[in-house]
Amino acid sequence: MRVLRDHLLRAITDHRIPIGSRLPSETALMKQFSLSRTSVRQVMMELSAKGLIERRQGKGTFLVDRTSRLTKTSRSMLVGVWFNWPTGPLWGPVADGIREELDQWGYHAVFESGGFSLCDERRGIRSLLRKGLDGFIVAPSPEPNATHQPLGEMIDRGLPIVLVDMPVAGHQADLVCTNHELGA
Repeated sequence: MRVLRDHLLRAITDHRIPIGSRLPSETALMKQFSLSRTSVRQVMMELSAKGLIERRQGKGTFLVDRTSRLTKTSRSMLVGVWFNWPTGPLWGPVADGIREELDQWGYHAVFESGGFSLCDERRGIRSLLRKGLDGFIVAPSPEPNATHQPLGEMIDRGLPIVLVDMPVAGHQADLVCTNHELGA
C-alpha cells in the first residue's frame, strides 16, 4: 500500500498527473502494484480525505486543483456524524444539539447509521470518508479490546474529528464525554 501511496503522491507533486485528469482504474492499479482491491481503495480514500483526488461514481478518480480547495467556498460545509447508539434515548437531543451548533457555523450534519459492532463502525466511518466531508463527530463502538482501526487512521492523518464518550487508545483527539458519575 505504501508503494502505491508514495507513487501517486510523487506523481501529483511532480505534476506528472495534470489537474482534472483521470487516474488509472482500481483494476489497473491492482495489477501494476500487486495489491488487493481493498488496499487500493484504502489508498484512494486516504488521498480523497486529504483533498488530493475526487472519486466520481461511475466515472473514475480525478486529480483535483488543490489551490482551489484552500478557499472557503470549496469546502463541503458538511460534518459527518456516526454514533454507536443512534436509537438510544439521548440520541434525539444529541442530534439536535449537533445540528444547532453546526448551523451556527454554517455547517450541516451528514448522519450515517450506527450500530454497536466494530463492523458497523468500520462500515459507517468508511462511508463518511468517501463523502469528502470537512470533519467528523464519532462515538466509537464500545466493544471491549477494540482497536478502532479506521478511527485511529483518521486521527493519524490529521483529519478534523471529535470523539464522543470514548477515546481511541493510543491516539490523541478532541473528546467530549458525559459525566457518567454525576449523571448516575
